[in-house]
Amino acid sequence: MPPPPPVLDAIARLYEVLARYPAPTHDHYSPYTGITPEVAARLRRAPLRELAVDDMERYTRAAMTTWGDAAQFKHYLPRIFELVATRPGGLDVPCVLGKLDEAAWQTWPDDERDAIAAYLAALWAHALAAGPEVVDATWVLQGIGRARGNVTACLSTWQRTPAPAADRQLAELVLRYERELTDGGTLGRGWWPEDADAVLGLLAAPSTCARLAAAASAHAPGDGRRALAAAASTLARVFGHAGA
Repeated sequence: MPPPPPVLDAIARLYEVLARYPAPTHDHYSPYTGITPEVAARLRRAPLRELAVDDMERYTRAAMTTWGDAAQFKHYLPRIFELVATRPGGLDVPCVLGKLDEAAWQTWPDDERDAIAAYLAALWAHALAAGPEVVDATWVLQGIGRARGNVTACLSTWQRTPAPAADRQLAELVLRYERELTDGGTLGRGWWPEDADAVLGLLAAPSTCARLAAAASAHAPGDGRRALAAAASTLARVFGHAGA
């Protein structure tokens, strides 16, 4: 399932706004991270839109910590974010989006901040409409949180999106953290504390458990129905909801 027009438009806007940052003419990187001159040279010389997932995965892991600066990150950012949307599973989404915070994106010029915000909003809407088999909403949400985006607003949108794909994304989140929820009522590592609290608030609401139970009842028999029912059962057990 290709990204919908709002995501493609947001990507195009990123390319337009961030075109002011050219490819670096040389690189600063730590020799202890496995980065070689050949790898760095490929990123500098290849056309931006032709850089592959493997190229960007290697770069994003080290960006601004042991490889380059924020200006260099801005040059590669449109291609990185394009791959997030068009090659699901290819890049570590929480890591990629978390780099925005490292680059202090909320201090960037207005047009750059607006382009980033539009992309994050479009990607989130796409995740809720497409389902976990296309876009992983849990990783997108965690990444938005790491970027210091508004997780509470994302959760509010999730609550207001009573669609089958959004229900499946919700079940996926619950089942991914089933062990952590069962053992201690947490989401484990990887979340800012305030974001984890917001997500747990959503999961603890009786309406969330009821939503998953209703979605399971309405779903055709099969793996999807079992996942929805299992997620509802987990929330009922962890948070003491009745009737799931």
